[in-house]
Amino acid sequence: MNERDIILGCKANDKKCQEALVKQYSDSLLSVSYRYSKDIHEAKDHLQDAFIIIFKEIKGFRMDSGSFEGWMKRIVARSAVKKYKRKRTFYEFSMSENVRELSSKAKAYDKLKVDEVLLLIKSLPDGFREVLNLHVLEGYSFQEISNLLNITDSSVRSRLSRARKTLIKRFEIMNKFDTNKLSHHPLDE
Repeated sequence: MNERDIILGCKANDKKCQEALVKQYSDSLLSVSYRYSKDIHEAKDHLQDAFIIIFKEIKGFRMDSGSFEGWMKRIVARSAVKKYKRKRTFYEFSMSENVRELSSKAKAYDKLKVDEVLLLIKSLPDGFREVLNLHVLEGYSFQEISNLLNITDSSVRSRLSRARKTLIKRFEIMNKFDTNKLSHHPLDE
């Protein structure tokens, strides 16, 4: 079943189309949910809640308005962030293929392993980590993050800047003390 048929069927509350949507998109949406969760069980709970929202709001989705999968990923992220804000507890999240992109963008640190980047990002304070995830990995604009988290645009920019500076400092420390890393630091050139 193609995406268009799935969307039209879900708009008509067709159970087979809803099952096809879940089957086709669960993996990619679960990876988004997992970024905001402390474990896989919580991620699956978040995803189930997000699917309920997706099925309720799909009637408003316009096929000419952009990526359907992107629309669903935004719902998953927003749903998880709302739960996160309600609980106000410390969440760890894991980043999959997007972390590789993030680590490859950091010119001076392109030798870092994905696991090292994950560890450094997980060590960030909650507010920094959340903004970094939403902006860098999910592609949200400053205004969208501001609205989602109910903070000012300048707070979003500040948190992102601080998150980046903190990561850079931690990268430098790792490279200084890790003899298995580069023989010299790229920023020393």
